[in-house]
Amino acid sequence: MSFGGSAPRAARKHCRSHGRPLLLLALALVWGAHAGHADGIPDADYAAELATRPAAAVVGAPADPHPNETPPRVEAPDPAARLPKGGSAVEYWDLTSEFDSGHHLFVRFAITNEGPGDQLGFATGELIDPEGESTHFRNGRQKSRWTLSRDRLRLDIGKSHLDLHGPRYRLEVTKSYVKIDISFAPRAGMVIPAGVAPEGYGLDLLALASPTEGTIWLEGMSNGLKLQGRTAAVHTVVRNSETKLVQRRIELFSQRSLRQSSQQSPRETGTALYVVDFTAPSGKRSRWLRALDETRGPGQDDRLISETRFDIDLGGDLFPPGKNGRKRRHEDYWIPGHLGLRGDAVMGKATLTEALVERDPLSDLPQPLRFLAGRKSSPRRVWSMAKITVTLKPGSGPLPLQFQNRGVAAINFTNALTRR
Repeated sequence: MSFGGSAPRAARKHCRSHGRPLLLLALALVWGAHAGHADGIPDADYAAELATRPAAAVVGAPADPHPNETPPRVEAPDPAARLPKGGSAVEYWDLTSEFDSGHHLFVRFAITNEGPGDQLGFATGELIDPEGESTHFRNGRQKSRWTLSRDRLRLDIGKSHLDLHGPRYRLEVTKSYVKIDISFAPRAGMVIPAGVAPEGYGLDLLALASPTEGTIWLEGMSNGLKLQGRTAAVHTVVRNSETKLVQRRIELFSQRSLRQSSQQSPRETGTALYVVDFTAPSGKRSRWLRALDETRGPGQDDRLISETRFDIDLGGDLFPPGKNGRKRRHEDYWIPGHLGLRGDAVMGKATLTEALVERDPLSDLPQPLRFLAGRKSSPRRVWSMAKITVTLKPGSGPLPLQFQNRGVAAINFTNALTRR
């Protein structure tokens, strides 16, 4: 029984299937994974290794700071694996890439202590072409069958590789039916402010609208296709059971850039926006907004903005109810059709349009593991296009920042959540 080999390309607009917990995807992948690397994760104690790391970098004050903007000194996030202890701990790196060609790429690398053993490694991804056809790829390995570099900045899981060394991060996937090789530089990073996410739940924004270049190849292509675009990278570390901390996580990515040229050197410039909204099993919600302004002119630093003092009103349905009042499975996982942002410095709306892909991470899990997995939790992952119209008023000096772009919304459930 193998889960690491070739799989047929999924030619459909989006998957029609229930979600299952990503941490349990490791169970399926590990039980059926064929032999991978011979070397495993270094067994050195994390605390001892952490003591040898250099102190986290600090980002200096942006030009012309204003009272409502990000504080002058911001801790730069560390992309290295934390390897949290505990049987329910999990951490993962999510990449969200949008390309000028119309392709989209969503990738997750994860390490989890759930299942048989600890530090199970797995990588999953979706490559979506401009026509909406999705190609899914995955790799999974037990601790002794995948490798993590000693500085914990490179993960090699089967034929999926994520290198977080500077100056450019790199993703490589080599399967019989899909090949991906892209790179991008980290920038506009920030650790999520204290009190936004539940205790024991950490989130680092490693990159936002980072210029990206690389090559993709799909089965049937004679040659690889060169792509350019933008990527966001988010690192999540959960030291407790994620299902007990967050039931739904909604993320908005506005990464469209403007092309500005000068006599010296042209560069991608513009504004970029990241919004995350958490819903706890208790119903309590919290949120964070991170914005990047690159339009300040020659000699001026990019402006970085952080905001938590706003509300998000959820309404409508991405998946309309069934005809004649018949209940559809989508109603068990309410995905709002629009998100209204409002606050003293934030005003706007994001409208979710067509779903790009709806993923059941454990759709290939054999029985009885599928039955056992479903008894613990039942998540789902959905990505959708979004029309984003948001205005930020960061202080009294500069003009308001305008976001009027098509972006991406990512919705992750750890368990079903109906409309409240």
